[in-house]
Amino acid sequence: VERAFGEDLPAVRHAMEELARSMEPEELNRVGFRLYEHFRPEVPTGATGWGAKGVLDLQRIRTAGT
Repeated sequence: VERAFGEDLPAVRHAMEELARSMEPEELNRVGFRLYEHFRPEVPTGATGWGAKGVLDLQRIRTAGT
C-alpha cells in the first residue's frame, strides 16, 4: 500500500478512516464493497490487470458514505 500511494498515503488513510468512522461497524461491513465501488480508482483505457495504475480521487472517498 505504501508503494502504491507513496507520499499520499497519509491523506488516503485519513479519508478512509473518516469514512469508516461515519457509520456503525455493522453498516460498514454490510456496505463496504459498494463503498469501494464508489471510490475505486479509474484505470486508463487499455490498461489491464491488477497492476494497472489508476487515479484515486480523495473527494470520491469523502462523499462515498453520503
